[in-house]
Amino acid sequence: MEHFETQEKLILARLQKGKSITQLQALIKFNCLRLSGRIHDLRRRGYNIETKMVEKNGKRYGEYFMPEYEKKSIWDIFK
Repeated sequence: MEHFETQEKLILARLQKGKSITQLQALIKFNCLRLSGRIHDLRRRGYNIETKMVEKNGKRYGEYFMPEYEKKSIWDIFK
């Protein structure tokens, strides 16, 4: 259980820096084989984590992010 808690903390820290994360990134950076499980646990603890489906090179995958921490462009103030 402790290993999962550490992965959760690392994933949460990344999301709170305004960065998104995919399964491949989680595997490479945090040795996390089941990102969806860690995201589920964080959501159950009350964190607002959204999923954006991405299609690239004919493949679809989920990219997780926290909208309140998402990095904004300077041009967003004019919208």
